[in-house]
Amino acid sequence: MNHLPGKLVRLRKHYNYSQGQIAEVLGIDALEYMAYENGRAVLNYAQMKKLSAFYHVSIDDLFRNSEEIELKSVSSTDTDELNLKYFIPKKTVWTRTWNLLKKYPYVFIGAFLLVSILIGLSIMRRPVKDPDSLELQDRNRLSVSESSVVWIMDDGSVKGSGDDSYGQLEGLPESGILKVAEGQGFTVVLGSEGRLATYGGMTPKMIEEISSWKNITDIAAGESHLVAVDSRGRVMCIGDDSNGQCEISSVSNIERVYASDKGSIAISRDGKIFSSGDFFGASMFKNFTDIRDIASSSENTVIVREDGSVRYYAKNRSFFEAETWSDIVDVACGNNFIAGLDSNGKVHIDIDSYIIRTEVESWENIKAIDADDEYLIAFDGEKIYGIGKNTYHQFEKSESLKTTLAQVSGVNLNMSEDAVTVRFDPVANASGYVVSIDAGIGLSQYIRNEEVSFSADNFTEQASYTLTIITKGEDDYEDSAPLVYNFTYVPYVPPQEDVFTLDELIGKTVTNFEAYLKGLDYDITRLTRVETEEICEGEEAIVTGVSGIYEHESIRKSELQQRQITYSYCKVVPNGEE
Repeated sequence: MNHLPGKLVRLRKHYNYSQGQIAEVLGIDALEYMAYENGRAVLNYAQMKKLSAFYHVSIDDLFRNSEEIELKSVSSTDTDELNLKYFIPKKTVWTRTWNLLKKYPYVFIGAFLLVSILIGLSIMRRPVKDPDSLELQDRNRLSVSESSVVWIMDDGSVKGSGDDSYGQLEGLPESGILKVAEGQGFTVVLGSEGRLATYGGMTPKMIEEISSWKNITDIAAGESHLVAVDSRGRVMCIGDDSNGQCEISSVSNIERVYASDKGSIAISRDGKIFSSGDFFGASMFKNFTDIRDIASSSENTVIVREDGSVRYYAKNRSFFEAETWSDIVDVACGNNFIAGLDSNGKVHIDIDSYIIRTEVESWENIKAIDADDEYLIAFDGEKIYGIGKNTYHQFEKSESLKTTLAQVSGVNLNMSEDAVTVRFDPVANASGYVVSIDAGIGLSQYIRNEEVSFSADNFTEQASYTLTIITKGEDDYEDSAPLVYNFTYVPYVPPQEDVFTLDELIGKTVTNFEAYLKGLDYDITRLTRVETEEICEGEEAIVTGVSGIYEHESIRKSELQQRQITYSYCKVVPNGEE
């Protein structure tokens, strides 16, 4: 077993040095030095020699396969120039303090009383939240990262799904958890006693520090950092600080904390918002004092105000529908959507895809929602629902024993100046159909027959659209896969007047001829009738000639009405007459 890391820690703490100070002695950064104390990297000979001289121990003592190491009492008189600038001799400090106390006792007593009064007043002014009074709240029960999801069951146990490469989903607690926070490769849980436990890819140093935090009341995780607040409103932060996300620890009197991938957000007990790090849109919300919930993605930030309304700051698009929501209690956002949960457990989503909208709005009795840039998760207290990018199998659709219905067929679109009418063949065992058209405003209808119309006011001539039809099932039948049909809106415009071709005219009976013209809207009072000397063979007069029009002529009704038509017919002779 390698005992060197433990010796390095004991030596450093014995002489009251920080990791940063020892790193500076070795000419490296603090993170690299942390790897030596954690046993993830090995010192080279030059570094060993430098630490040997610095701590006044032999290299053999450092290398010896034993936990024992001599911890000398070093003073400034026997310390070389190298460690003189870092050394904080404990005995000298206490000696000087004692000498000053004996010389100026009343000054020290007065200063002590003044500091005590100030501390007391500060504590009296600052409300303290008792960690024992914390309860499991729905908004705290779900947390996601790019590749994994964790959630809290009603019994306080924690479950997880997705990527577990760092062991962040292994050995999760089975009771007593009030909140979860999921980062990239790590899980942190808050217990009822106000203490934290960590799982996954954190360094031993980070784990040690986090385990020392007490009376924690809220936590949040970014991609590679953790932020927490305790019962006195003090903020703690650990992990990646390359974007200044841990500068949030300088604020006080905090009630709640949130995190973006590379940023931190804190809301004070008087409702003010603070942020640090790379946090898109943070400046927009600094003047709000009535925030109920807040969420962010790489490109959007959204808040819920105490009145249940939603406000957002987006990088590339608008979410007009989200601005109309009310009674929202929880919010989440990705790069191309905003989702809100209302007090009735219904999820609303503002997104361009109406297939996703239909799926999300079918979720019921939801208690919490959360999102990463490219997927949305909801939790109903027993199971999770998800939609979007599922690369790491963060969410799984349960297998169904139902028969999947067929897609519709025989789709026909009739496009006119008034409407777009969709017709299709019926599907056996269907309970109905959801017909949606991606027209930018959410055209979607549930129908039970096989025909539906959408007003032409929703379409632009020559624009392209996507028609989607889902066969809906119930009982033993599952919805079909969506049928997707692309089309361009080109309305059919009928001619102002129909053009028709005249049938055979000569040879009709007079009665049928005049009825025929009357059926073409011709005013038969304008007809000129001429009886000929030709004797009809039958008992009815027959048309023998027509002028003004001719057989098989193509003509419009308006033109026909302008014609002066004359027809001749044979003479009908009674029996026995010539």
